[in-house]
Amino acid sequence: MLAVYVVLVVAGAYMATQLKFDHKRERFFPADDEDLAFTAYYFNQIEKGDIFILTGLEFGQSVLNSGNLQLIDSVVTQIKSLDLVEDALAITNYKTLKKAGPTYYMAPLLSAENKTYRQRDSVAMAQNPYVLHNLVSSDFKCANILVKTKVIDTQQEADEIYHGLRRILESHGGLHFHLAGFPVMQSVTVSQLQFEMQFYVTLSGCLLIIILLVVYRSLRGLLVPVVSLIGGMALFFGYLALTGQTLDLMSSLFPILMLIFVMADVVHLQTHYLDELNRGKNPIEAMRLTMKEIGMALFLTSFTTAVGFGTLSTSRIDAIRYFGLNAAAGVAIAFAVVMLFSSSLLLFFTKNKSQTNNDVNNWSGFLEGLYRFNKTNFKLISATVLVVIALSLWGISRISTNAFIKGDIPKDAQLKGDFDFFEQKFGGVRTFEMAAIPAEGHSITDPEVLLEMAKFEKYIADSQGINNVNSPTTPYRLLQHSYHRGRRAYDLPSDVLTLKKYNLLLKQVPAQNLKNLMNEDKSLGRISGRQADSGSTYHEKQMKTIARWVADNMDEQVLELKPAGTTLMYDKNHEYLRKSLFKSLGLAFLIVGLLFALLFKDYRMLLVSIIPNVIPMLIAAAAMGFLDIKLQAITSIFFAISFGIAVDDTIHFLTRYKLERRKGKTVDKAIRQTMLISGKAIIITSIILVVSFISLTFSNFNGTYYIGVLVSITLASALFADIFVLPQLLYLINRKRKDK
Repeated sequence: MLAVYVVLVVAGAYMATQLKFDHKRERFFPADDEDLAFTAYYFNQIEKGDIFILTGLEFGQSVLNSGNLQLIDSVVTQIKSLDLVEDALAITNYKTLKKAGPTYYMAPLLSAENKTYRQRDSVAMAQNPYVLHNLVSSDFKCANILVKTKVIDTQQEADEIYHGLRRILESHGGLHFHLAGFPVMQSVTVSQLQFEMQFYVTLSGCLLIIILLVVYRSLRGLLVPVVSLIGGMALFFGYLALTGQTLDLMSSLFPILMLIFVMADVVHLQTHYLDELNRGKNPIEAMRLTMKEIGMALFLTSFTTAVGFGTLSTSRIDAIRYFGLNAAAGVAIAFAVVMLFSSSLLLFFTKNKSQTNNDVNNWSGFLEGLYRFNKTNFKLISATVLVVIALSLWGISRISTNAFIKGDIPKDAQLKGDFDFFEQKFGGVRTFEMAAIPAEGHSITDPEVLLEMAKFEKYIADSQGINNVNSPTTPYRLLQHSYHRGRRAYDLPSDVLTLKKYNLLLKQVPAQNLKNLMNEDKSLGRISGRQADSGSTYHEKQMKTIARWVADNMDEQVLELKPAGTTLMYDKNHEYLRKSLFKSLGLAFLIVGLLFALLFKDYRMLLVSIIPNVIPMLIAAAAMGFLDIKLQAITSIFFAISFGIAVDDTIHFLTRYKLERRKGKTVDKAIRQTMLISGKAIIITSIILVVSFISLTFSNFNGTYYIGVLVSITLASALFADIFVLPQLLYLINRKRKDK
């Protein structure tokens, strides 16, 4: 058996080396969503916004200084030479539409004869809404290069473009630069993720060794848990590779989860086995009794943990659904490793040399004290529970889903500062997208359609703080400005005849300039802009306000406006999480509760099993409210993690209690014996799990950090609920507090 185990572990470890990291934002959006499907169609028709990277440059003087302009021009030329770059736009190569006689032509915005600071150039840029806050900041001390990349499909491409840009910018010594855009975020995020996965394994392994040495006081006590953990990890990650999966942001939790799955089982198995050896049993008899008394408990804990994660498979968000399914598979792998291989390895232990009589007496005295405290302090425990529930309900009322885009960025990453730079200097990095759909019989270039769009653009710019608005009206505004030789603003003509005349001139505008504004058959247009990220709650309300304005002020017989884009899906993601979270959690509670009711053939056990696990959930949810932890995709799964793991102690307690009752013991004596026999393993595993999750608080990802905090709080709360609340419930349903 052990030889088979070694072969499987080696094969799993080899396959695990083939795993790749990837981070696709679409996996965090609800699948089969109408808006998501429309967004996919929309981006298929019109150039996708995710292919752009913002490259901000900071100068101490005006960007129109000749030296600064030469530097910008040099950077643009170098960026264009990168394989994955299609184009790069800056103030040095920006062209505007000009008129000479009856002919229109594209000419540089800056004076060709002299690129030093000139009043005419600065005025032209200040008046141009497509340059100010887009290519140059309002104080003229920062420039932005819009880098248009090819579609980035793989992690390798994201890394290539990000590191290529950094090499170019760093080659200009002393240049202060900032980068933003999805390819940049993808590269930075996955790089940090790879580091953290290695870090968690190392840190958790060290903490585990320390705890096991303290508990078992011998190197032999480390052998089975460590070998089981290594094997479980190798087999699990080998399974991911075998099934063709990749690692993403949420995969950073897998090393900790596998540690927990394996340790939760192996510590119970080893502790019980060593206790039987300590009572004088031979190895075979000790293992037989161990399997008989806790084998079912180990199966049930694995089953309920898998159920907790399995409920995530009902989610429409691919990242969460696959996380739940993979975690459930990890539970099954851990159970198989412990029952088949750890048990075989334990047979080499013929005596319990890790435990002295003093250790036994100390544990017995401590657990006896817990039993007596429970027996004599019903009112104190009940009052404490009621106070905790009341405080928890208050904290839960404070939970916020107002998530920010930069909340997904690693805390210490330069990208966070870059994000703030673009928020302050260039109108924000949050994109605003609206699909413009002409009514039947109309084209996106019809004057009536253009005038309707212009109304909407004025509204979002004046009332909603949308900057750098671009739409199918943009080329007409440029034609209007050039027709009057710069003497008029970039306004859309208000009369139909002029718009029809400009329609004829539209052919003189390069087709490439129209590609991201409308599709080829002019049946779909794009209204886009940028704004500051004010949080998902604000933007959700903003979209509702915009929808009301559109309904009241726009002519649907001419133009339909439909929200689109990846930011819309980001907001819908949080809305979906709120609605689906408690549905999946309630399903998990129901399944586990019914399991206990069937196991004990007593409907009252439904409440006895659920209450001690509801209380930790309430406490953790309250912690989210009090600590201002936002409910996001990754933090929402902590409920499934917590429930699946916290319920394990309840199962071990109740299965031991049932066993003692079958031996004919009274309720009181059964509780006492349960505390003395199972209490030690419950406390040890809880300490291991809490310490393991605390290691996640070293993460630079806010989501992972919060998981560490919340699950640690939940597991600590679950331990106290099982030690103090569960016995009181057993006394209560039997209407008997102690023996006569």
